[in-house]
Amino acid sequence: MNIGTRTCPLSRIHPWADGNGRTCRLLMNLLQMEYGVLPTKVLKEDKAEYIQALIDTREEENIEIFLNCMSRLHCSHLKQDIDQFIKNMASEMVDKHGFAKEMVDKWSIKPSLADKLSSILVFMADKEETTTETIVQQFGFTATTAKRYLRQLTEFGYLAAKGGNRNRTYTMLNPSQIEGKDR
Repeated sequence: MNIGTRTCPLSRIHPWADGNGRTCRLLMNLLQMEYGVLPTKVLKEDKAEYIQALIDTREEENIEIFLNCMSRLHCSHLKQDIDQFIKNMASEMVDKHGFAKEMVDKWSIKPSLADKLSSILVFMADKEETTTETIVQQFGFTATTAKRYLRQLTEFGYLAAKGGNRNRTYTMLNPSQIEGKDR
């Protein structure tokens, strides 16, 4: 409430006509941060609502109009940001159980092996590349077992291998690069 009371008079300067409006929004954001409030974005799409709230606040001498407008904008932008974050995360997430089930169905391997292989894929999901040694350290497999698992994942089309036997690295293919995937 205190922040709105301080920034509303500043915001009466038309925020899109000149640099004074940008300066006002900068001051508003600084005040919001000072009081521990997340700064509210005022996007171009919000211009009409924002200016109307300023006009109504001035005409009715009621700061609640401005505060309610800023709260609505803040909530709306937070919801949009959260929705975008969830959308981005969902596209980047690796479905361990989906991979395991697919491996069992498609390559007729044991569920316990499919679980281990899918664990490797989940581990590699956020890494550019990995080595046999990294898999050995992470999962406690022997070097021979780790090499076999990585070779199988490469043969199944989930990984790409590059380099010689001693300096081989593995990268995870994007789902769109994996042939025959129904994702």
